[in-house]
Amino acid sequence: MADYLQAQVDAGHRIGGGECAHLASEALRVAGGDFTRSGEAQGTSDYRWSSHLVARLTKYGSSAGKIFEVGDIAQYDDVTFRGDDDAKPMHHTQVVAAVDSHGAITEVFEQNSNGHRVAERHPLRNLESIEGGTVSIYRPEPRARQPGRWEYTTVNDTDAPCTYTLQIGARIWNVTLDKANTEGSYRVSFASFSGGAGPGPIPTIKIGNASVQIEDGAGYELYSISKGQVAIRKI
Repeated sequence: MADYLQAQVDAGHRIGGGECAHLASEALRVAGGDFTRSGEAQGTSDYRWSSHLVARLTKYGSSAGKIFEVGDIAQYDDVTFRGDDDAKPMHHTQVVAAVDSHGAITEVFEQNSNGHRVAERHPLRNLESIEGGTVSIYRPEPRARQPGRWEYTTVNDTDAPCTYTLQIGARIWNVTLDKANTEGSYRVSFASFSGGAGPGPIPTIKIGNASVQIEDGAGYELYSISKGQVAIRKI
């Protein structure tokens, strides 16, 4: 995860649609981790990144003595800090970039921090100054392949909303992504098949004259080609 994210920082790239959570999802996907936040209650704002909760920090819960690792994911839910009386409660996602010799977090990868919708690396704010809300630190877990299920991500990197078709056998769904650099331009998805003998049909994404067969754990980009046409490719 750290190698992938550092490369994006060095290149000044936007990850996914530029949201903070997109950075963590894509880093997990590229590294072979569970990137779907499976088991999370629908509609929650307190994202659950794995079943391995390393620490849950509050005003009364110190991070002192806890050992964190590069690649851990920090999820902020309605967090405020002492001395920031006018600041809005923070809902944010970070990935640990560095720890000191005692396992304390010193630097993080993040995106959409202070309106900067590209991957960046920053020193960590002092977690001992939490006044309200919670910071949950999760340790990534490897993703297990599930027969008949394909997990993947898509991102629209064109300047207009795009609709692609997901097809599994005779079943067809239309999926619309918002224009580039918006929350709705990135999507974590799965396609599944059950019933019948054998592995079943391979899902296909189609847009215009372009189509690709979905590979489990892959990411796909919608991009502009000549004469306003849109194509799709694996990234």
